[in-house]
Amino acid sequence: MLMIKTIPKEENPREKVKSSGIESLNNIELIALLIHTGSKNESVINLSSRLLKEIGGFNQLSNITLSKLLSIKGIGEAKAITLLSIIELSKRLKSKPKSLDVIREPESVYHYVGDELMMLKQENFIILCLDSRYRIIKKKTIFIGSINISIVKPR
Repeated sequence: MLMIKTIPKEENPREKVKSSGIESLNNIELIALLIHTGSKNESVINLSSRLLKEIGGFNQLSNITLSKLLSIKGIGEAKAITLLSIIELSKRLKSKPKSLDVIREPESVYHYVGDELMMLKQENFIILCLDSRYRIIKKKTIFIGSINISIVKPR
């Protein structure tokens, strides 16, 4: 198995983190750090790159399933579960409670729910309930529609 430590020092993601910080890594290098090893015939960097190509790009990671990951040559159960774990952690971090947020203009609504809604595959009609100081006290999904339409009755 080709491991990260076998990569030339200047290309090694771990060394880049030490010298330039985690922000200096590209998506392929971040995935390489997570899956740790390549396969007998492929480096971890090449495997990470191929994984992103096969799933349709970095943005598709949030929708990936265990079975899809396992269908990729070089990704076994341990690597697939590690990737799914970090994806779930990132989703949970993004959806942390925002009960003290204040809504004063439409842009505030976008900042509050934009990241969450952009990943959904169907239209969602939600309401934000505010107190008298414009703080969000509750968010509720009223209706989940089709791919591009939500039918909502005013009553």
